[in-house]
Amino acid sequence: MQKGTKIILAVLFFLIVMSGTIAVLSYILINKSLPQYNGKIDFPALSTPAEIQWNEFAVPHIQAKDDADLFRLLGYVHAQERLWQMDFFRRAGAGELSEIFGAEALSTDKLMRTWGLKSIAQTALDSLSNESRTVLTAYSEGVNHFMKTNTARLPIEFSLLGYKPRPWEPIDTITIQKVVAMRLSQAWHVELTFYQLAQKFGLRAAMDLFPDYPAATGG
Repeated sequence: MQKGTKIILAVLFFLIVMSGTIAVLSYILINKSLPQYNGKIDFPALSTPAEIQWNEFAVPHIQAKDDADLFRLLGYVHAQERLWQMDFFRRAGAGELSEIFGAEALSTDKLMRTWGLKSIAQTALDSLSNESRTVLTAYSEGVNHFMKTNTARLPIEFSLLGYKPRPWEPIDTITIQKVVAMRLSQAWHVELTFYQLAQKFGLRAAMDLFPDYPAATGG
């Protein structure tokens, strides 16, 4: 066998072994982070025994005698199913994406911090009733219990990006609510555009472009 042929075969063998190794590791990482729909959860914070049942579409049904326990389990289920997305959106709302994505996310962080969604969330949290605070605290306990007891089963995104999520707090839930509200509303786009046009071309010209936009009247 010629030397060149041996080198080619050696390279091909190496590539096959590497591809197989990567495939196996990827399977292990992905498989271990998949939600678990069977077994028991050791959750000392629960005041009474509770149960989570999933139907054939993996939709959870939580049965609990205590409201706080229900929200603890809801937090656990959400963390099991969507922890990385939850962490992503709380970071987005707080302007902390560049901590994991680098300089490419810096402009987004600056915009989000300018809007101050986390500060708005804190104001909302401070004004909540004790009952609502209890719900948010119980929910946070559920999220944190999942993270604490499943360190080897966290979503693969955390391994790929090389970081671990910090503990969940009630303000994180409110921050995500503000992010979702902002994403569902297009009013701020229209208002900013209207303002810029009015500043440059005058109020009448801006109203001609936005005929349904209400004009401000002095009083």
